[in-house]
Amino acid sequence: MTHHLNLIAISKFTVPHADIVLIIVDNSDLQTRTACSRVNKEWAGLLRGRIFGPHLTVTADQFSKLLATISDLPLVFNNVLQYTKGLTVIDNDGALNTEDMIALCTPHAIEAFSRTLSLELNGPMTFTSFTSFTKFVFFFPALDTLSISNVRWKENSSTMHTDIPILHSHHRGYKSICMCLDLSRMQINTVLLWLLASNTIVDVRVLKIDLTFMLENDHLLRTTSFNNLRTLQLSNINPLLNVTNDMLISVLRDQIKSTLEYLTLTIFAYNKSHLERLPWWMICTIITDQKEYSGLKQLEIVVLDIENPYFWYGVERFLQRKLAPFVIKDMLSIKFHDSF
Repeated sequence: MTHHLNLIAISKFTVPHADIVLIIVDNSDLQTRTACSRVNKEWAGLLRGRIFGPHLTVTADQFSKLLATISDLPLVFNNVLQYTKGLTVIDNDGALNTEDMIALCTPHAIEAFSRTLSLELNGPMTFTSFTSFTKFVFFFPALDTLSISNVRWKENSSTMHTDIPILHSHHRGYKSICMCLDLSRMQINTVLLWLLASNTIVDVRVLKIDLTFMLENDHLLRTTSFNNLRTLQLSNINPLLNVTNDMLISVLRDQIKSTLEYLTLTIFAYNKSHLERLPWWMICTIITDQKEYSGLKQLEIVVLDIENPYFWYGVERFLQRKLAPFVIKDMLSIKFHDSF
């Protein structure tokens, strides 16, 4: 709809229209918002903060162009510095050349983002090395929130370096950072070690992780705060593995916090008999403890690889019976997917 708007005509309205303009740009993409800001000086002043902040969401291509523009246009530099408190970079097609992006992070561009408090990298996004990834994070000195989703680096674990510190806080001592992690088991291990080696207190808010990682790295996780965990997504739950039940119960007991709002369990199961192997009564008991789960808003069960879609209805009814307290409260969501 925004592509067909007559912006010049709107700009000539004699009645107050600031609210209308803000509604338009708040529901538009970056390109449309930028076009609106060029209608006249009044709109430019009105929209500057809406375009560059407080949370700027851009595609990888747009971010690269923004970095290049910052070096050429003082006004863009000043707007980013003043208004951008949060930055989200999305690369849905995986076409981003991260080395090109890093090359554009000149000292001038880094200064423009020196007041940015949160950074979200939403891939698929591949850095040439873990060192390259840490250099990029290093460009944001004021970070207190770092979100990493579907980000990769090419070095194997034996050659990863964790000696590049996250940018130091203006205060001496520890720096605290909130984390949203959606990485592989080894990647989470590496990132946490890197942050801890940098005197950084890690407060994890979102954790999407292979179930088998949790117990094997208990020594590391004990040094990481999960007290404010909001979202927990456990994958690789396989009822056919004998260790699954004990591991799942142990993780749920350790990680079900009063702050937890969203819990997702992703389970491999070819039919209902596989699902019956899981300790549903114990699972339900743990997460319905009133003292602990008071903040929970949704329990999501994702079932992978059911051998015949005609079985979905029977599986859904089975899960609804086993997790009846969540059905009553309209908190249970059941989904079926293939694992490939």
